[in-house]
Amino acid sequence: MLIDEPVAGSSVMSVSVDNRGGGRMVAEHFAALGRRRAAVLGAPEGMPTSSARIESFVQRATELGLGVPAIGTAERRTGDAVDQAVRMLDAHPGIDCFFAGDDLLAIHLLGALARRGLRVPEDVAVCGFDDIPWAALVSPALTSVAQPARELGRRAVAAVPGLLEGEEPGDLVLPVELVVRESTAGTGVGRQGPGRP
Repeated sequence: MLIDEPVAGSSVMSVSVDNRGGGRMVAEHFAALGRRRAAVLGAPEGMPTSSARIESFVQRATELGLGVPAIGTAERRTGDAVDQAVRMLDAHPGIDCFFAGDDLLAIHLLGALARRGLRVPEDVAVCGFDDIPWAALVSPALTSVAQPARELGRRAVAAVPGLLEGEEPGDLVLPVELVVRESTAGTGVGRQGPGRP
């Protein structure tokens, strides 16, 4: 049983979320806000969930005319990743929106942007992924793609008896939704979803 990291062609059951749909939602949100140039930084290479988020974001952004001149993967989810994100912004003037592969990176990025005198969302809109509890508590509150974490666990546990009885494993993909907060939409908040498979 794999939770949140499906492996293509695996004979093991997986329960995950619609990472591709989440990436598309973020691109559509940025485009609807009139953003023109995006940067995206995901988790270390080799993680299917992060790759799916980045690939779908870039594909949908391109379809919508949203430029994505800066694409990267973080070696570690630490200050090094934040430094890399800031370097991406420096190397590509005019970046006005940033899609971070997870909320922890996005929250650190909020602080780094503030220290450089950049306003969120006026100068750079920031969106994360996961919708961890702290996303709503930081200032500005973080827009994020929400994963149904409890439902992931519930579905995984519910599938175990069948697997023990010899049922064929399969892949279950749960929908996500975009939770819009201050980091992209000023004072506007709301929920958009679910993501399309």
